[in-house]
Amino acid sequence: MRGDINPEVPPKSDFRYASELVEFIKGFGDFDIAGACYPEGHIDTPDMVQDILNLKKRRTQELLILYHNYFLTIAVIIHLWKK
Repeated sequence: MRGDINPEVPPKSDFRYASELVEFIKGFGDFDIAGACYPEGHIDTPDMVQDILNLKKRRTQELLILYHNYFLTIAVIIHLWKK
C-alpha cells in the first residue's frame, strides 16, 4: 500500500498500516478488498511470529484474497501452512 519510500518526501500518517486503511474503507460498505501477505516475512517485520499475527489480522478483516510472491519454495509454503 505504501509503495516505494521517497526520502525527500515526508511520509503521510493517515494510515500507518494497510489494516487501518481496510478498516476505513469497510466503514463505507461491504467492499471486496485484496491484500498482501509475505510467507517469507515482510521486510519491516521484526520476526515471523509477528508477521503471522499480522496475516491472521488480515484474514479477520475478511479480505477477499491475499496476494503473495508466487515463487516460494515448498518448504516455506509448508512452514506457513502449519502455522
